[in-house]
Amino acid sequence: MVKSQRMVTKVYLGDLHIGDGTFETDFEYDNELADLIESLVISGCSELVIVGDGLELVNSNEVKSLGLLPYPILSRSLTSRLISDIESRHTRVFDAFRRFSEYGKIVYVVGNHDHYLLENPELRNSLIEALGGQKNVRILPFYYDAEMQLFTLHGNQFDIVGRFSKDDNGNLLAPFGNFMARYMVLNFEEKLKRLNAPVPFINDYRFVHPTLDVFQWFEHIRQRYDVDTDLLELWTKTFIEMLKTPEAQSWLKTNYPRLRYLTTIFVNRFGGMKFGEWIIRVIMSFRRFMQTDYLYRCARRILGCSFEKGFKKVMRKTNFVGYCNGVPEVLPTDIKGVIMGHNHRHTLRGIPVDGELKFYANTGTWQPVVEMVDRKSSNSFVKRAQLSYLIVQKIGKDLNIESRHVMKLNGIGSDQRYGSDKFTANEINIRV
Repeated sequence: MVKSQRMVTKVYLGDLHIGDGTFETDFEYDNELADLIESLVISGCSELVIVGDGLELVNSNEVKSLGLLPYPILSRSLTSRLISDIESRHTRVFDAFRRFSEYGKIVYVVGNHDHYLLENPELRNSLIEALGGQKNVRILPFYYDAEMQLFTLHGNQFDIVGRFSKDDNGNLLAPFGNFMARYMVLNFEEKLKRLNAPVPFINDYRFVHPTLDVFQWFEHIRQRYDVDTDLLELWTKTFIEMLKTPEAQSWLKTNYPRLRYLTTIFVNRFGGMKFGEWIIRVIMSFRRFMQTDYLYRCARRILGCSFEKGFKKVMRKTNFVGYCNGVPEVLPTDIKGVIMGHNHRHTLRGIPVDGELKFYANTGTWQPVVEMVDRKSSNSFVKRAQLSYLIVQKIGKDLNIESRHVMKLNGIGSDQRYGSDKFTANEINIRV
């Protein structure tokens, strides 16, 4: 008689960005997420892993009310009320999490928009209780699953404007992207409100991807709503003002010392509008280039494709500042798959390494993305949401990996080729 093999199922999803309702663009897929979590209870899923940025803490009312405090002070100043505010706006989702925790385990991996959880025990303990309690809920900086041989981390560690760093005095510096988001909420967005800018613009501009396309987005809004103000100039001036702040200067000194010297000369001495546009394009173009496949390249190195030299290059101490004192204690030979989030692009790719098939997966995002679909037309922006997640099943010694998503499209602007739509799609199914 052949003995049946035990099957273990785990589900990964991330970049939900569930917020406290500070913005009208707060998480809006409560029913879809709750339905998914409840279905996992029925199907017998043993573990649910959140791959970073499950909660949106950077763009929250409590963080906004504290202004531009240095990151360590800001982190310590937050209270459990922030978690309570988020939970109260998404009761069905948190009820589903708590129900799941009665049957399975929840692992919450921390990203960059929820990093305060690692710095603030009150926040961390409050979220653990909100998700179901200490017994079956863990909050971790990264996660190595020895049973599945999977290494999960958010991925911002490999993004120059998304990773943490330390100044000369050893103080933790927020990622440039985090500080920029906080600064723009307090300054640029407040200016827009005073100008009575159209609500769709205020709601959607922060979701433009890649970031550099925000310049075309400004023109799109100006034409569609007949806005008199030069939005690009307003945004650039605000960006230059941000570069003058002690926090931005400290970040530039630590990460781009030569660029900081140039900004001091041009911004302070010459006003810097043209230079401001140039520096924005340099930074954002570099980031756009990096975003094409940089997490995939990093995953390949983690899995051992570039041998020991490549592994050490990506797993260096500076990449993990704010997450651990050194580097994660993992080796390529111990890893069958790398799972990340951060860049909001759901992906599943097989990677052959020394005759063995391994894989890289990205869980994508449940946050909307506004992107240009036709660069010949300023009106061809589309807003999409891809509600994606990853299923990993272990049957005997084999792993079966499946990426699933639901896509929702909404046309933006006068180009109506893209009407509202919804469809489900199963991505690549890999067995390793």
